[in-house]
Amino acid sequence: TTHSLPQRVVASDPQYLEQLKATTDAIITTIHDPTLEWYSAYQSAGHTRESWLQPDVADILSLLHTEKVQAVLLVPVQFLADHLEISYDLDIAAKKQCAEYNIAYHRTALPNTDPLFIQALTAVVKTTS
Repeated sequence: TTHSLPQRVVASDPQYLEQLKATTDAIITTIHDPTLEWYSAYQSAGHTRESWLQPDVADILSLLHTEKVQAVLLVPVQFLADHLEISYDLDIAAKKQCAEYNIAYHRTALPNTDPLFIQALTAVVKTTS
């Protein structure tokens, strides 16, 4: 999953979608497991009248339910720390939807304050300062 944006924002800066595709392609290539099925979905769309990027994670979970998928692993690609959009949108709403569909729910851990992650951030700051 990645964060949804209004269509108007993406229309003015299509690099967002290009960067997301490059990231997900790199993950799929690195894992290189032809037995896995990959889906891209957006999460955390705002509650406004304008159009947001689709498909929403709820739509993909609904599709997977119709395909009788037994388990999912959600990977919030562009998030580095657990916060409301992870805790609610994935760990509450998506997890509840999976339970209703009898799909086992799993999510990758985020770096949060892992010491190795903090060291990497520190190194980046030191080299760019």
